[in-house]
Amino acid sequence: MRLFRARERLLHAELTAALRAAEALGIDAFTAWDTHTDLAQRFAEAHLARVTAEAAHAAYRPGEPPSGSATDIRAQLYQLFCLEEITAHSGWYHEAGLLTVEDTRALPDRLAHTCRTLMPRLDETQAVLDVPSALTRGPLAGPD
Repeated sequence: MRLFRARERLLHAELTAALRAAEALGIDAFTAWDTHTDLAQRFAEAHLARVTAEAAHAAYRPGEPPSGSATDIRAQLYQLFCLEEITAHSGWYHEAGLLTVEDTRALPDRLAHTCRTLMPRLDETQAVLDVPSALTRGPLAGPD
């Protein structure tokens, strides 16, 4: 979660600095925001990633003793979410000095390992996430 918090904080600082600089130059607020919508969107996505990671982390209650396979699956889903988010922005994290080259290179293997661990447990994962069978079963997914 440290990485998500850092990304959100740094993007917020970059956005507010850009908006203040535009204001200092006499640029109207609409034009300033319009010029920085990409940065604002990256900040909003970073905020969403942090909030989602915190909720996923809380869902498996890491401080409590394991209560069975549901806890284990929630922990793996949390790890999967984090790895996917970090991998998607690994260049940014590396450039910001938050990931080393070795960390960045290890991400695909860690992500693949997590997926391989979850794959044989799809039915359990579906149950933990409370996904109705009707959403995952269809004519093309039938036994024939």
